[in-house]
Amino acid sequence: MLKATKIVKRFGGLTALGGVDLTVAPGEFVGLIGPNGAGKTTLFNVLTGMYQPDAGTVEFMGRDITKLPVHKVFQAGMARTFQVVRPFYSLTCLENVLVAYKSKFGDHGAQAAAMEALEFFNLQHKAGVSTNELNLAEKRKLELARAVVSKPKLLMLDEAMAGLNPSELDEMIGNVKRLKQDMHMTIIAVEHIMQVIMSLSDRIIVLNQGLIIADGKPAAVAANEEVIKAYLGDDADAQSE
Repeated sequence: MLKATKIVKRFGGLTALGGVDLTVAPGEFVGLIGPNGAGKTTLFNVLTGMYQPDAGTVEFMGRDITKLPVHKVFQAGMARTFQVVRPFYSLTCLENVLVAYKSKFGDHGAQAAAMEALEFFNLQHKAGVSTNELNLAEKRKLELARAVVSKPKLLMLDEAMAGLNPSELDEMIGNVKRLKQDMHMTIIAVEHIMQVIMSLSDRIIVLNQGLIIADGKPAAVAANEEVIKAYLGDDADAQSE
């Protein structure tokens, strides 16, 4: 479904991505992990058209989308969330979801589709509420509803569960499992919460300093010494002595 080849992205003298190869098959849940500054969000931004790569190509559903702008990538079937939730604060929850739907499908069926997306995340009772009145967990669910209402072929989650308490986290994990199992959605997720990554991922990719250092099944990646060292640094060496 998705193939990124030799992706390079530089910011001045800093190389954020140093030649990343990435593939995602239909129906997969791929976890993308790595220490802070590894290049995870930069990679998301390249894949979704927010950044143009300095080198490399991105193919989606067999089509080269490397140079497409964000709205064209969205129209092609790729949707995402952001680390920092970004609702339209001047609009209600329902209106937020309607914007996402109408930008892809127009007015036909918009109201029903938007309400269905809110119901999926148990937000139907908040339909007429301003997003200013939502707590963090509700804002994160709203952001997912806005992404899902566009019926994406590929959903990209950028720390969609950050800041949630244990019960909210369990609810969100359940929601994402339903997206994958019931709606057969292909998902890539950047996440620091290992409970999330280990419970949801079919495969885990590890980025460190702009390069992929591991790609495999969750158990194999969790036991990878290079991955452990990338996360723990000198502490890993100290613990092994």
